Amino acid sequence: MDKTTDMPPFRLGVWLMEPSRGVLTGADGAEVKLEPKVADLLCVLARAGTEVVSRDRLFAELWPEVTVGEDTLTRAVFKLRRALGDAPKNPSLVETVPKRGYRLMVAPEPAGEDRATRSETRPGRRLPRIAALTGAVVLLLAGGLWVFGGDEPTEADRTIAVAADRYMEATRADNEAAIKLYERALAERRPDPRAEAGLAAALVQRVVRWPAMVGLEGEGVTSMSAALQQDLIDTPEGRETLRRARLLAERAVRSSPRDPDAWRVLGLVKTAQRDLPGAFEAYEKALQQDPQDWKVLTNLSELHDLRGEFDEGYALMVEGYEAMGEAYGVDRRQVAKWRAPLGVGIARRDLEAGRREAAERWYRRTLDDSPYDREATKGYAGFLIAEDRQDEAARLCADYKRSTGNTVPCSAEEGDG
Repeated sequence: MDKTTDMPPFRLGVWLMEPSRGVLTGADGAEVKLEPKVADLLCVLARAGTEVVSRDRLFAELWPEVTVGEDTLTRAVFKLRRALGDAPKNPSLVETVPKRGYRLMVAPEPAGEDRATRSETRPGRRLPRIAALTGAVVLLLAGGLWVFGGDEPTEADRTIAVAADRYMEATRADNEAAIKLYERALAERRPDPRAEAGLAAALVQRVVRWPAMVGLEGEGVTSMSAALQQDLIDTPEGRETLRRARLLAERAVRSSPRDPDAWRVLGLVKTAQRDLPGAFEAYEKALQQDPQDWKVLTNLSELHDLRGEFDEGYALMVEGYEAMGEAYGVDRRQVAKWRAPLGVGIARRDLEAGRREAAERWYRRTLDDSPYDREATKGYAGFLIAEDRQDEAARLCADYKRSTGNTVPCSAEEGDG
């Protein structure tokens, strides 16, 4: 393809796109910097006007002589839509044409020289994209503790840190301990957005995962989509617990509006209350503060799935996995715990969609990043067996047993037991 930087500026609806800078400028003058491949994608679509651009052509134009998976293109489209503020469910700018490709729904128009020239010379106003909050923080719900300048942590700070650690253990006893500790911290010092957000999250977990703790019968679940399919959330006890959680989360974002964790917890609470538009708004505000917050990305993925936007949900799963790698240095404990399950989930999504080559890449990558993870090994062994590659499956299982002392199902007869 022609170099994107050689393409003249053009307009797309209310947006001005300047390929030489890789920048979109909105009607209010606010600028959004696009990643290079996302900018290239927009330019390829713009050259086609409103005609459909096939997936094969996009792969050839954007990644010449390089083999990438379907998920790479899906992620680029997702990021472009997010930059344009285009709703995947009801798009007005970028349309997915099933089994064909993508197209622009609005014809691009040449930009006037005066506007383009002014935008090259004036200082840019950036949308808030704060990757790390100055003076803060290891992630709250990963057991982190805010750092307040050079001050010594208070007793409340230490209590909150312990509560966050207990919460992330994800057991009933630990969740109840976290609730008690967060309540103690708030009794010592109110308001405290960290304790309020942490307590709100733990209350949601109490309803969803351990409903007996609020006097309800039935088994708990481990995903919000499963919880919404049950009637736990719609009981008086569940509604009252979630009402308290929402009040706490709303106080947290009022006290600390630039904290992505506070916004993420508010999104979680609103999802549990079936307020999906409100949840989307909260998660987007969290991403404005930290675009690479893997917890927000994975939560937002499930929210897209709840709305039937499975391509967008998949793209966010992949983006969350990548963000985990970037966060490993500051969030080692939780990344190590959750990255392999997410990788396995991506592989399973590929299998469900019939993308078998992509599924194998994800099983292999997950095992590269998290060697000897049981579920990844089990899933990849099952994949190899289904592909009639018994010898490879046997070697994989033998290596797992030799290294861990444990076994996984490794033949068609063994199944998933």
